[in-house]
Amino acid sequence: MLTYMGVSAIAGILLGFRFRISVLIPATILVMASAAFVSAANSHPAGIVVLSMTGTVALFQLGYLAGRFVEAILPMRTSTFLLWQRSLR
Repeated sequence: MLTYMGVSAIAGILLGFRFRISVLIPATILVMASAAFVSAANSHPAGIVVLSMTGTVALFQLGYLAGRFVEAILPMRTSTFLLWQRSLR
């Protein structure tokens, strides 16, 4: 389950780089459902399932905030990408 929490934090960081806050609610619901499925598939008790869902969602949202923070510090990503995209035309 710790691996799944780490992956969700990395996914949150990647979503934070690319998307605004409106994507966070549907992505959180998806992460919560998948964490519940993984925990239930491993035959964990209900308390552990709730705990793993909470931890996974918390790390996902913290990763999202970290991604937004890093993207605010490094604003060159958008302009460099647009210049590269225009050169391909």
